[in-house]
Amino acid sequence: MTRKVIEEIMEMAVQYKMVTDNLLKDALSEDLKYTEEVVIEVSKLNVNSYISQNYSQQILDSANEREDGSLDLYEEEMVTVQSCLRSLIESKKALLKSSISLEIH
Repeated sequence: MTRKVIEEIMEMAVQYKMVTDNLLKDALSEDLKYTEEVVIEVSKLNVNSYISQNYSQQILDSANEREDGSLDLYEEEMVTVQSCLRSLIESKKALLKSSISLEIH
């Protein structure tokens, strides 16, 4: 896993956190009506984005880069990064089914 991959995951997490912050504000202020399932999924993505962003930063701050450009990570760290990415992707897919895009236009 390279530094660039971790940076891309972190960028995705930052974007999703920003979008879900706004979606939650709208839901709480009742500017938009969402089903309970959607609010739960947005909340889940918000928390997972926060965790992914912080974990990615922790990896970038502490991991040594090898000669081939990959990061020197323990297996547990790689599994955690993959879990973070999987959680972001799964929530994105779930929200797309409800016609909610996380892309910034």
